[in-house]
Amino acid sequence: MRSTYPRLLQAVILAALILAISSATAIATENLTIHFLDVGQGDSELPQFSGKNALIDGGEQDMGPRVESYLRGHGISALDLMVATHPHSDHIGGLIDVLNDFPVKQVLDSGQVHTTPIFETFLNLVDQKNIPYTVAQRGQTVNLDPRLKIEVLSPLATPFSGGDLNQNSVVLRVTYNKVSFLLMGDAGIEAESSLLSTGYNLKSDVLKVGHHGSSSASSAAFLNAVRPAISIIDVGANNNYGHPTRKTLSALQSTGSKV
Repeated sequence: MRSTYPRLLQAVILAALILAISSATAIATENLTIHFLDVGQGDSELPQFSGKNALIDGGEQDMGPRVESYLRGHGISALDLMVATHPHSDHIGGLIDVLNDFPVKQVLDSGQVHTTPIFETFLNLVDQKNIPYTVAQRGQTVNLDPRLKIEVLSPLATPFSGGDLNQNSVVLRVTYNKVSFLLMGDAGIEAESSLLSTGYNLKSDVLKVGHHGSSSASSAAFLNAVRPAISIIDVGANNNYGHPTRKTLSALQSTGSKV
């Protein structure tokens, strides 16, 4: 198995560097840090701000112990927010262990239906533990801290592509002071086009690239709107999907982004 920490640490340091430059006057307890966890061919992000902790996705189910170990290693014993960007197992599988072992104050979900045992287990645990559950929809804001802006940019109330799970991923833009992170889940070109049509400000310092860097996401028009200084790809080494594609890497590099 690949070493988890050097690559993860690099991602955190790069993100923190931008924050340090842009938010030098913020006291330490108010710094925004987003950790990008190495869960192989899957997604998992951990935003932290002023003592509040949110977990966005958790990789495949066998990554649950790794995610839990990372949380505990950072002194986290409870989550203020859990986000399931969409019901595919490489995003929600690792959340099962976390739901079993950590108190969670609220869950934000894409609202898409997927009849798999893992997704059914996820929903059952949320229900059994009486965790407040919200279906994400464009235009919402997430109340984690009044000084931190978390916008839900996608999905729409009417699903894209007849309910395609990837296209209907929860997309979040997280902003503190002048620094923004755009977290795309597995949203692809159709969702990107819809975002471009809204006139939303998509410019973001850090982009969590959609769908593991596949050719189904990261259109040139979208990347030109985002113009990320840093692009982070959650992807497994030597995966069978060919992620990230050369096309996506080239498009990111063409924007001047550090990948």
